[in-house]
Amino acid sequence: MGSPDRQGETKEDDEQRELAGSNRQEQEYPCSQRNPEDRYQRTPGDSCEQEPDGIRWLNDLPEVVTGFDIKNIEIVLKALGSPQDNLRCIHVAGTNGKGSVCAMVASALQDAGYRTGLYTSPHMDLINERIRVDSRMISDQDLDRIIRLIRAASVKEHVQLTFFEYLTSAAFIYFAEQETDYAVFETGMGGRLDATNVITPIVSVITSIALDHTDQLGRTIEEIAAEKAGIIKKGSVLVTANEDGALRVIKEQCNKVGCRMVLPDKQSPAYELSLKGSFQQENAALAETALLQLGIKGLDSNLIRASFKKVFWPGRFEYIRDNIIIDGAHNPSALDRLLKDILCLSYRRLIVVFGVMKDKDIAAMAGRLEKASDMMILTSPCVQRDGRMRAASTTHLSSFFSGSVEEIADVQEAVRHALSVACRDDLIVVTGSLFTVAEARRFFKKSMYTRAKP
Repeated sequence: MGSPDRQGETKEDDEQRELAGSNRQEQEYPCSQRNPEDRYQRTPGDSCEQEPDGIRWLNDLPEVVTGFDIKNIEIVLKALGSPQDNLRCIHVAGTNGKGSVCAMVASALQDAGYRTGLYTSPHMDLINERIRVDSRMISDQDLDRIIRLIRAASVKEHVQLTFFEYLTSAAFIYFAEQETDYAVFETGMGGRLDATNVITPIVSVITSIALDHTDQLGRTIEEIAAEKAGIIKKGSVLVTANEDGALRVIKEQCNKVGCRMVLPDKQSPAYELSLKGSFQQENAALAETALLQLGIKGLDSNLIRASFKKVFWPGRFEYIRDNIIIDGAHNPSALDRLLKDILCLSYRRLIVVFGVMKDKDIAAMAGRLEKASDMMILTSPCVQRDGRMRAASTTHLSSFFSGSVEEIADVQEAVRHALSVACRDDLIVVTGSLFTVAEARRFFKKSMYTRAKP
């Protein structure tokens, strides 16, 4: 062994509110790229000590079930002057790899001299991480001001917005205010009914599609692909590397609405990336293909490839040290990609710290991990919604493993234990959820662990 949306409010977004309110001090998590040791950039005058009232209100926003449509956000945005209509957008959907593709696209646009907005989800610690211009997160003051503005419009129009709809609307407004040349948007979940799907992008990207969120998006690859393909718009360009049933569905939608589909060149030379994991090669190919479809001055393959070398995206095959990797793989497909690369590494034992949300395919993930690992430490990130824990308990997780496992509910204590039992030649992998990864990263930061050099 060893030696790998619903519209607006998704479960991940709802859970992230709980993390956001309690982790605003001493954060270092990403802006998107540039120097990995200088990732956390706040604008002058920002304070991490106390949330403004608007952000605190947003964090406490209860789950609002508005149905699977985008009518409410359209009403509010219209009342606010439809700021999204003034943006030149790149729209990215898919199951795995969306964030990495968005980060690469934004990095290259910025390096080409274009003022670039980047909207991604979920966040590691701060809500501000989701909305960035030229790698700099929106300030507390601006986010607070814009949330209040949206809230007033929502009240006036007598509609309720979800947590995700508020943040998506805030991104539209902020990018318009900042007069961005381009804005890159990651869908929250799905595509057709996602809050971001009120834009008309120049280029859309659909990354790897796999089974995830099956209760909301469908129980087959084709059904999920149909939801993702909802971002395809007439007159736009769609870039994808999907195959078989997913590709067939996407191609049919392109033909139906009048959208040109482009596939990455499989013969293209490999990319030199700071992002680790062989799966990032496909993400890079998607990002470059999308960028070249923009046809804009100063953006060629040489600049794009040079820019990709600098991109950093946390929690995706991220080395904390030479023998510690953290990765937010949260579904069987993502875990397969992770294990494929891990099993190519050299180590004596594979020690896995695993924490996952209740709604995931735990049985499939557990089966893969049990086969590949030498030691399993089960944990449960502290993620709540409506007073209920959203992460699977260690007791529940253990029922999916036939062999011996250790149960340590507290993520940081689980990581501490992994370090205490690991030998120099062992490999520790923390995975299962970005929530698990976020708690582990905070532990490593406090412990003064540093990333290995690329």
